[in-house]
Amino acid sequence: MPAVGPDYYRRMWEVEGSRLDADLVIVAFFMGNDLRDAVRDDGRGLDALARRSLAVRLARNPYLGWRGIAPRTPPDRGEARRQPEEARDYPRGGILLPEFTDRYDPMRPTLSPEAFAETNRRRFRLFVEARRELLDEGIDSIASDMRALRDQIGATGARLVVVLIPSEPQVDPELEARIAEELGLQDDEYDVGSPNRVLSAWLEAESIPHHDLLPALAEAAGRVDLYRFLDTHWN
Repeated sequence: MPAVGPDYYRRMWEVEGSRLDADLVIVAFFMGNDLRDAVRDDGRGLDALARRSLAVRLARNPYLGWRGIAPRTPPDRGEARRQPEEARDYPRGGILLPEFTDRYDPMRPTLSPEAFAETNRRRFRLFVEARRELLDEGIDSIASDMRALRDQIGATGARLVVVLIPSEPQVDPELEARIAEELGLQDDEYDVGSPNRVLSAWLEAESIPHHDLLPALAEAAGRVDLYRFLDTHWN
């Protein structure tokens, strides 16, 4: 589900989740855009309209995907962030359906290199120390939905746990450095861990259990590819 955040998580619980006899409810909070999208929606324009209309979201999301989608042929390997030949060593699992002609390939690009770079540049602003107000605005924007989730889920006897999923620049030092260079930022002008610390502190103050995956994924990033090739999603 592209371009969704805590308000949709809350609505999904109200419409579907609350009907289940759940013991544990896990909210996967993506640091890449769950805060940024909340700040971006200022109550006007297409984003605000999409929040209120399923029909608008259904029309908007495919267009946004098509605009930045990668061509069927992978980009030139010299431009690639990781070498596509690594995919030759990847095992292929699952069951091949005869009528399904496409195949999952972890090294097949989802976005064009240009769209991938632009997406990460936009998200990087949350790390910039001089723009700390964006973090505070993001927390304010999600506060009511997260509190409602805590209270509504707790009222059923279930337990809510929020899992913080880092964005790729937070765990990939090479990608982090390249984006910072493109934006003209010095090392002391940004901190890729700051959104997680700020959100963790807020969740702690609100008595919402949470687990931050940033340390574990940052440690594993040097040993295994954690994100799809030219994508912004965690595998």
